[in-house]
Amino acid sequence: GFVLTLAYGDKPGVSTAEYYVNRVARIAPAYYLALALVVLPKMTHGLADFDWTAFVLNLTFLQSWLPPYPTSLNYPAWSLSVEMMFYLVFPFLLKSAMRMRLNQLLLLSGLLWLLTQVIEIALANSAWYGSYQPNAFFLLFFSPPPFLCTFLMGIYGGRLLMRDRKST
Repeated sequence: GFVLTLAYGDKPGVSTAEYYVNRVARIAPAYYLALALVVLPKMTHGLADFDWTAFVLNLTFLQSWLPPYPTSLNYPAWSLSVEMMFYLVFPFLLKSAMRMRLNQLLLLSGLLWLLTQVIEIALANSAWYGSYQPNAFFLLFFSPPPFLCTFLMGIYGGRLLMRDRKST
């Protein structure tokens, strides 16, 4: 959120479509190369045991949304699945964040962080998670929504730095 806000916060001429093309062009080539390097050897062992659901979810950057797939095929790629969600919502969050006063944005970010922490702590201490359900683990620690507050705080930090740069 911080870096994207610095890059796009003062650029009113960038269209949402152009932004999306730029983001995908930056991430997708290396991501798909890494996916191919993981998938091709698995496919040579036969397609009968190949996990096509995992493949499609990884191909579409959606693996972090559905347990138990966040760490399927290419383990570190779960974070790019989360990142793509941030890229998707950023233009809308930035427009709203640029209209807000900084103290409002900080309050909203802080409240969202507090809410996510309360929910995660409650779920982590529940019987649902306590019996160690793998799906509960994946939802708590790999799904995109709990990370949104951090992204929003990054947008706040970017706005704060932009303001400070203008005042000097």
